[in-house]
This record gives sequence, C-alpha cells and structure tokens, in this order.
Amino acid sequence: MKVNRSLLVFGVLTAIILAVLLQAMLPGKPVFKRHVDPSREAEQPPYPLFFTMLLTPVFDDLTRGNFTGTMVRLRILETVSVPSTLRYVFNRFSQLMQSLTETLTSVEKNLDQAETLIDSGREEEAKPVLTSASYGLASANVTFNSLQQAVGELTRAFRLPSYEFARRLDAIGELLNRMLLRLLELLSRIEEQRNLSETLLEIGAQPGSVWVGSTVTVEGRLSSLGTGLPGRIVTIFLDGKTVAQTVTLEDGFFKRSVSIPYVYKPTLTVSAKYSPGGGDEKVFKPACSNTVEISLLYVTPVLNVKVSGKPLPGRSFTLEGTVETGVKPPYETVKASWLTSVSSIPLSPEGFFKTVLHVPENLQDGRYALRVETPASGVLAPASKTVYVNVERLRLNLTLEAPQTVFAGLEAVFKGFVAHPQDGEQGWKVRIIIGDTVLAEEAFQQGFETRVRIPLTLLTGYCPYRVQVEPGAPWFSGAEAEGRLLVVNPLAVLASAGSASILMLRLAGGRRKKSGRELAETVAEAAEQHVAEYFIAKGLEWLMDLYWQAVAIVSSVTGVDVKPSMTMREYLNSVAPSLGEALESFERITLTAEKALYSPSVSGEELQAARQALEKLKVTQVASLR
Repeated sequence: MKVNRSLLVFGVLTAIILAVLLQAMLPGKPVFKRHVDPSREAEQPPYPLFFTMLLTPVFDDLTRGNFTGTMVRLRILETVSVPSTLRYVFNRFSQLMQSLTETLTSVEKNLDQAETLIDSGREEEAKPVLTSASYGLASANVTFNSLQQAVGELTRAFRLPSYEFARRLDAIGELLNRMLLRLLELLSRIEEQRNLSETLLEIGAQPGSVWVGSTVTVEGRLSSLGTGLPGRIVTIFLDGKTVAQTVTLEDGFFKRSVSIPYVYKPTLTVSAKYSPGGGDEKVFKPACSNTVEISLLYVTPVLNVKVSGKPLPGRSFTLEGTVETGVKPPYETVKASWLTSVSSIPLSPEGFFKTVLHVPENLQDGRYALRVETPASGVLAPASKTVYVNVERLRLNLTLEAPQTVFAGLEAVFKGFVAHPQDGEQGWKVRIIIGDTVLAEEAFQQGFETRVRIPLTLLTGYCPYRVQVEPGAPWFSGAEAEGRLLVVNPLAVLASAGSASILMLRLAGGRRKKSGRELAETVAEAAEQHVAEYFIAKGLEWLMDLYWQAVAIVSSVTGVDVKPSMTMREYLNSVAPSLGEALESFERITLTAEKALYSPSVSGEELQAARQALEKLKVTQVASLR
C-alpha cells in the first residue's frame, strides 16, 4: 500500500511539474474576442468620395482624347472591391466605357489616315477610310446613349454626386461632335479637290551610301499634267521629319543639299511634299513624292569585357576590358551599370579600362547583369556589352560529433569543426536546436565544444536535433547538420517504484511553496543525482550509452520503438519474437545493463561480453540494410 501511495504522489507531482514547465516555455496566445459575425455583415460599397476620385479621371482622359490612358484607368477600376449586389451596375458601366473608348480610338485612327491621304492628293483612297470612320461614329453615339443611362444608375447605386458626372458626360458629347465636324471637313476637302489639277512630285538622292554627319543631294521635279511648276515650295523629309525646304526653278526642277544626322542604323528614307499655297489652293492638288532609301555608313567599336576575381557579398571584384576603334578613342570614359549604380571608368589612350566594383553584403546568391557602354562620337556608333556575374557565397564544411543517447535533465556535449575555402580564422556562431527549442548559442573560431542541458520536458524516444553555424562574414554561407537523438527521461523510463518514491520525496521536501522555475531546477538537480545514485555505478556510465546504442540498432532492425512506460526487461520481451539470432546478443547487453543498475558490482567478464554482443548487433544491422 505504501508503494502504491508513493507511485500516486510521483505521478501527480510529475504532471504538475511538467504543466508548470510547459506553461513557462510556451508563449502566451492572444485571445481574440469576436464581437460580430462576418458572415452576417453585409458587403459595403466603396466610400462615395473615394469612388468618385477613381472614376472622374477616366472621363477626363477620354474627353481629352487620351484613349490609352482611359484604358489603363479602367483596368485599375477592375481591382476595386464592389458588393455582389451592385456588381452588375458597375460591370455594365465599365463595359460601355471600354467599348466607347475602343470605338473612338478606331475613329481617330481612320480620320488621321484619311487626312494624310488627302494631303497627298490621294482623295479617292481616303473615301473608304472616311466611310469606316462614319460607321464608327454612329456606333459611338449609340454606345454613348447607353452610357448615359448606366452612369445614372451608377451614381444612384453608389450615392455619387450626379452633377460631377453629368458635366463630364456633356464633355464626351462635345468630343463626339468635334470628331463629326472633322469628318465633315475632310469630306468637304475631297469634294473641293475633285476638280483641281493633278500634280506629280518625283525625287532622287545621291550618293546612295553616305557616312553619318555628311550630306546628300536631293533633286527632283514638280509638275502638273507634264508641265513643270516653277516657284513652288517643296518640303524635304528624312525618316518623316522635316529637314529642309526649297523652291522649284524653271520647269519645276529643284536641287538641295541635306545634312545626314548622326543616327546609327542601316538605312534612312528621303521624301518630299508639295502643299499648294496662295492662289494654288484652288488650282492644284497637293503631292507627295516617292521614297528614296539611303544606306548609312558608320563604325561600331569592338567592346571586350572581362570579370576577374570571385564576386562575393561584402567583397569586390575587378572589371576590365578594351575598346577597339581602329584609331585613338575620341572619348575618355566608358560607363558601367552594376546593380543600381552607374559609374564612369577612365579609358586610356590605347583603349584600356579597369575598375573595382563592390558586391553588397545583403545581395542574394544569383546571376546579375553587368553592362558596359561607350558613347557615340561622330562616325563612331555607341557600343554596349552585357556580361553576367555569378554571385555565390563560399560553402562551409561542418564536421559534427553529436551524442547518440542523452538523458533528460543532464548535459550533453556537441563537438564540431568548420572548414572553409579561405585561409585564416573566422568568427562563427553555433546554435544547437533540439526539437523546436534553441538550447545553446555561442561564438567560436573554428572548432567548438558546446554543452547543453537536455530539457526534462522531452519524453523518452527519438528526438530530432539541428546544429546551425552562422558565418562571421557575409561572403560565407551558413551550414547546418541534423540528426536524431535517443532521449532517455529518468522520470519515465527505468525508474523503479522505490527510486521514484525517493525522488518525489526530494521534490516535495520543504514546506515553502516553490515557483515554476524553482521546481524545474529542483527536478533537474534531483534527476541528475538520482541517475548517479540509483541508475548506474560510478565508472560504468559508458555501459548505459552502450545499451542505448543497442536499443537504436534493435529498433531500426525490428521497427519496435521504446515506449516511455517500458522497463529494460519489458522492451527485451517485446522485440524477442522479431530478433531471431540477434536475440542472444541483445539479451546479454540488457541483462548486463540491468545488473549494473540494481547490483553493487558487475564483473569484467560480463562487461567484455556486453561489448562483444554490441559488435555482433552492428553486424546484424549491416546485414539487414543489405
């Protein structure tokens, strides 16, 4: 009866202590009080002022003819959260506004194309284009009428200021009217030009190939029905840009030198145009010339770029190269773009450059572009070259010696050594994590030997651990090793009824009520003394480690793990049916360890037999793996 009472005290106090320890270890969880049920809360529309600020720029861009900007703002509107009950109203407005914008974009494009054709005297080609524009305007007016109704529904549903949108709808109506007036004006010009005399403008350009920065001679003739038109102004274009004007001479001929700009591309186009002025407006049609293509000559430098050294975070590397132009480079620097910085690098007269670039400490490993550029100068075109820099931290080699078996409440030793691909000592930090708890964190140079106390909250069984090494310099990567420890908790495993009673009497000793921290310290101290006095004789601590190595082997072979409630003999009986020939070896180790726990002495022959039995078990484990 006394034994049962001791076991009861043991169990109750152990539960209280573990509860206190776990409460101290776990962070407090905030309590959230829910005052409303979100499922019963109705969806709220956007605030009217906020929604108005999003909508009005859409109208403003449209009335200004910025159709691209209107489409961008409509896409932004799609991200606004709208209640499902109002989604139809909002979607109808968005679709009508998008349809109107797309139609007006097409109408404007047709009007521009038709105007270009009419200016060139090609009014017959402009007619079908204007027909498409008229159909587009008719469709836009139908869409606009529907949009007016949709805006009215939108302002009522979302409680928006109707006057703001009414004013903007009037502005869209004015835009449609302006487009209609432009269409009618172009149609009128076609009718006016129908009875005018045809004109012909022909040009040529020499030479056909020319260096950039030099000149070409443009010559041609303006005529009407074969008769030259003297004294008329002809405008000359390079790639569509006005570069010169000239006046036709006798019989409509003209000749003009034109400077070629410093543009670095294979070809350039030359064209001319005659626009009737003064009295000619009612007599002759405008004319556009044929297009002449000129080949451009220039020199593209050869840019050689080389990266030397190892780009490491927190360190620097060397960029060097050459610029080959065939002559002395006319500029003194080249430009290098690295990450977010741009730097000018001095260039020697021989065309050589060299500089040192820094890699930021916090830059992630990866492949980064490095661009080098030379400027344009006369006939020398600009040149650029991009190389890719691989940033990769140096890898560490962590060698770890970790215990295979540990006792809860006692210390365990982790030893390690860090090798790295650079000479000299570096500062590191080691962190040891067992389960999810960081048990140690300390600095070291190359080797470490760290002692950690195994928490009593860990139950008997296998527990994962991690050893992390943080580098002392940014150009090193971290290292990590992981594995499993066999944890033996002396409060749950191998504790006889008598020894448990003695341990609990120590924990319960004294009348003063102890705090959770003091209870934890008492448990650890008592457990350590208990293991020393009641678990193993002094000098035979290695025997328990040998036993747990044997348990690890047997567990891997049979798949049967040690349960917290098992004694040595009970675990032996549970694995006996699965061990086969290895049963004799494990039984020898178990009986020797059990005798060391409960007997005053163990003979040397028994200890030697236990060692030999472990070697046989290792052979069994290797055979099972094969």
